[in-house]
Formats: sequence, C-alpha cells, structure tokens
Amino acid sequence: MWLIYLSFPRNLMIPDRDRPTAITFTETHLSVTLANQRQITIPLANYPALLKATSEQRANVQLSLGGVYWPDLHLDISLLELLGGTTSASHSHKPRFCEG
Repeated sequence: MWLIYLSFPRNLMIPDRDRPTAITFTETHLSVTLANQRQITIPLANYPALLKATSEQRANVQLSLGGVYWPDLHLDISLLELLGGTTSASHSHKPRFCEG
C-alpha cells in the first residue's frame, strides 16, 4: 500500500476578495484591510514581535494572497489565521470585521 501526501499552498482556499491590501497600527492593535474593504483588527498583544517592533520594522511588510509577512521580524501571519481568529502562538482572539 502506498500513501501519497499532497501539499497544497494554503492560499488556494482564499478568494481574491479576501486579499490583504493595507496594514495599519495603533498603539495596541493591528488592522488588516482586505480587498473587499473589510477590516480585521487584532490586539498587538497576540503578536509580541509586532508589539515590540519599531515603526521601521512594522513598515517593512509584504502583503500577499496568503497573508502578511514582516521580513525584519521573521513573522508570517497567514490570512487563514487572521480570518480564523487564532494566532501561531496558540492564543485565540475574535477578529473584528468592519465594513469599509
């Protein structure tokens, strides 16, 4: 018997309308704006690296259909993680969606 494991990119399940288009910060929260103008707002306390990061480190961000990446911090947050309300550190949160 053969077992075959297929690996698919996680972003295959994410429609283009949910693509991140902008990131903003307050002193306590991270907000991700999606292509459909919804906004996901998450406490920075869920991501200690972002909480401690400088403005320059936060500004160096790469957006993709799969999520958000900060190369200076080696931090990658998948869109599925943001939409699902969990963090990689196993903390849970309820994302707040705001219509734009």
